[in-house]
Amino acid sequence: MSREGDAEDAMSSFNPYEAPKSALVHSPRDTGEQAGPWRDGKDLVAQRSSELPARCVKCNAEATAPKLLQRYYWHHRGWHLLILFNLVIYVIVRVAIRKSARLNVGVCAVHARQRLVAMWAAVLLLSASVATLLVAMNRQLGGEMYLLSLVLLIAAIAVGLVKARLLYPKRISERYARYAGCGDEFLATLPSFGDSDR
Repeated sequence: MSREGDAEDAMSSFNPYEAPKSALVHSPRDTGEQAGPWRDGKDLVAQRSSELPARCVKCNAEATAPKLLQRYYWHHRGWHLLILFNLVIYVIVRVAIRKSARLNVGVCAVHARQRLVAMWAAVLLLSASVATLLVAMNRQLGGEMYLLSLVLLIAAIAVGLVKARLLYPKRISERYARYAGCGDEFLATLPSFGDSDR
């Protein structure tokens, strides 16, 4: 077929309204498949040290440069039972047995701004919690101030965990890491992971 025919076929198959596809690095796995990342239902699956496509993980819009290098840690939730016996022992064991993963994450300008606002909100709420606690201690105020300090602390943690974080690990194995928090638009551009890590 001539080059003109190839060009006509390419133009006829081009859909200007199609959502942008994530550019993937085609490195072979042991199974001969590409090196990811993948989607598995609502989860993102990637190798433990991986770089995501230059798309926003929340909405699949073009990501701003540079990407955010995120380091994640995970251990089985059963180890949390050690907190009931001794918090110090739990911390030591957690550091010893946790698994880590690195991920270069892309975000668009809108979600980067929302994340920054959430981070500052969490910092302000935490500062207000500490200030309220100090005032209550110095002036020997009633329990209402201590309760307010606790509420502000819980709000700071909630905003930091829910609004400020991009992804969070659900499992990290020897080869792969499984994350939650991606938007459906981004996941739709990724190939299916299959049954490799279940």
